[in-house]
This record gives sequence, C-alpha cells and structure tokens, in this order.
Amino acid sequence: MLFRSDPDVAGRLAAEASPAVFVMPIGPEAEPDALRIARRLRAEGVRVELGGGRSVKSQMRRADKLGAARVLLIGEEELGARRATLRDMRAKQDERLAVDMDLEGAALVAAVGVTR
Repeated sequence: MLFRSDPDVAGRLAAEASPAVFVMPIGPEAEPDALRIARRLRAEGVRVELGGGRSVKSQMRRADKLGAARVLLIGEEELGARRATLRDMRAKQDERLAVDMDLEGAALVAAVGVTR
C-alpha cells in the first residue's frame, strides 16, 4: 500500500516540531546564562533549542533551518546590561536589549513573545 504525503499535514508537523525560541550564546562566557534562560523557558512549556560553540552566522543559519520563530542572542553587551537581544526570524528584525535576562515564568515567556 502506498501513502501520499499531504503537504498541509507535513507543514503542520514541521511547525509543531520547530522550536519557538533559539537561545544563542555568543561566546563561552554567555553559555551559563543562555542555559539558565533555556531551562526557564522549557519549564514554562516553550519549545527551546540551545545553540553555542559556533559562529554567530552558523548559529543563525541553524535557527533558520530549524524554523525557530525567535532567536534570543546573549553576548558581551547583553551580559553587561543583563538584557538579551531578541530577533524575530519571520520579520527579520532585532530588538536590541529587549528581554530582561533575570525574568522568570510567565513574565519571561511574555517578554520573548511566544506562546506555549
């Protein structure tokens, strides 16, 4: 028996499997904070992919390939300000220092702008 692939079903399944947020540490000093934020978002039921260990360009390509709706960038400037930069991957726009890195729970989910 042969099965036909329904493109609508395949598209929905791909969207459901995509992370809502790709957390991107820029440099090893940002990795502990990136991990903490990823854990807090996951605890709230948000699909999260954690990057790291690669160039910014490589991580952005990965986030795009995975279909992440948002990327939370954490680099040296963000660490100093304790505010992460948020990139909307669909609109291709950045909100510099938009998300307080010390938020937790529903406040963090709302700041990132995703649904559970």
